Amino acid sequence: MTVDIGAVFQQLILLFLIMAVGYGANKAGVLTHELTRGFSRLVLSVTMPALLLSSVINVKSDKSTGEILWLFGITLIVYAILIVCGFVVPFLLRIKPSQVGAYRYMTVFTNAAFMGFPVISAVFGEKAMFYAMLFQLPFNLLAYTFGIWLIAGKEAKLSAKRILLNPGCLAAVAALLIYLLQIPFPAAVEGTVDLLGQIITPASMLIIGSTLAGMSVKQVFSKWKLYPFSLITNILLPMAVFCLLRLFVTDEMMLYVAVVIAAMPVATNSTMISHQYGGDAETTSAGVFLSTALSIGTIPLVVWLMQVFN
Repeated sequence: MTVDIGAVFQQLILLFLIMAVGYGANKAGVLTHELTRGFSRLVLSVTMPALLLSSVINVKSDKSTGEILWLFGITLIVYAILIVCGFVVPFLLRIKPSQVGAYRYMTVFTNAAFMGFPVISAVFGEKAMFYAMLFQLPFNLLAYTFGIWLIAGKEAKLSAKRILLNPGCLAAVAALLIYLLQIPFPAAVEGTVDLLGQIITPASMLIIGSTLAGMSVKQVFSKWKLYPFSLITNILLPMAVFCLLRLFVTDEMMLYVAVVIAAMPVATNSTMISHQYGGDAETTSAGVFLSTALSIGTIPLVVWLMQVFN
């Protein structure tokens, strides 16, 4: 598979410009904290599920059930790799115990939805969204179970209803069923879902920009261990995923999507979960800020390296 690195970089510049608008809107008092939270709920509850569904509605299936299960298995392998690295990386960087949970979470969970979906859709096209969608179900299941445990430890109180009945999980399961069973939908439904799904790109970038505007730049640059951490998670870790997957994954689209998702910056929900469950929100906020800033260069680099070594 040949990917135009210039197009990847150009798309990231576009996304970062929208992010800058979100940053400025927050500083100007237009995109307030409350509005940002409401916008986040809109993306997570409406536009992201719509994007997942639009990737499969009235799309002719070219894969068997066995192939889809195999692809889903690959997503589990990717998360297994990230989880192992989540325990190794903080140890290598000698992170102090009070921050270990935050670093582990930041290693395992990337910004697959808010930033990954727009990048994958723009660079690889609508067809790639089916592959990206396969990563959403384990992300939601793990982030709100294992992820909360990483942040809060034994004191974490998990709700099965919140884990299983959130819109992301429901949409991912529905999309799989629609694709497997080839359930037809009227053109009006297809068009509606498609338009709603298109909102995710500008909305997600505005949210990230507004979120970054609420972070202290001084606090970010004072946490020096986040520099080697971000280079490890933005470059070395996704390339490790690439080296392992290319040994047995023959579907190039799945390979590229998996690695790009692994190359995404720290998940923005890491800060929200830290606030809610008593984690180190200052560290996760700084991690989101720095890894997102670096990703404008590291994502094209990872895509280029994949093409060189594939």
